[in-house]
Amino acid sequence: MHSLPQAMGVVFRQLDLEDVGELQVLFERCSAFFELTEGAPVSPRGAEDELGLRAKGKGPEDTFCMGAFRGERLVGFIHLTRDYPKPNEWWLGLLLIDPEARGAGLGAAIDEALRSWAMANGARVMWLGVLVQNQAAERFWRGRGYVERERQAYVSAAGLQSTLVMMSLDLLR
Repeated sequence: MHSLPQAMGVVFRQLDLEDVGELQVLFERCSAFFELTEGAPVSPRGAEDELGLRAKGKGPEDTFCMGAFRGERLVGFIHLTRDYPKPNEWWLGLLLIDPEARGAGLGAAIDEALRSWAMANGARVMWLGVLVQNQAAERFWRGRGYVERERQAYVSAAGLQSTLVMMSLDLLR
C-alpha cells in the first residue's frame, strides 16, 4: 500500500476510534450537509458510526477512513472502500470538507490526490453517489469528470426519501 496522499498543505492520516471526538466536531460543523442529505442533524454517534461503517463483504483492510489535517485542525474527512463494488473499482462513500475550508480549491486538490493514490494502489474506476437535493455536490463531481450511470431510490435512517445519482470516473482515461 502506497503512503497516504497530500494536497494543498493538507496531510492525510487514517482515523480510528481515538479520533472520534475530533471527527464528531467536524461533523457538527458540517451540520447543514447532514440535514440536507439525512433530513436530520448529525447523530451524537455519527462519527463513531461512520468509522465503523463497512461496505458489504469488506473489512477494515479495505476501508480507508482518512482525516485531512491542516496543522492540528481536521478540515476534511474521506471514507473510501477498495475493490468495491468490483475488483479495481473503488467507492468514495463520503468526502466532507469543513465549511470554513470550502471554496478555495481544497475539494478538487483532495480529489486529485485521492485519484492518484487510489490508482497507485490498483484502482481503475472511482464510484460515488450524490443525492439529488445536494446540487452543489453534483455540480462539483460532474465538473471533476464523473459521469452519471444510474439513479436509485434512497431512504435515510431518519426517513428522508430521495434519489441517489450514481456516478463513476474511469481513472485510466
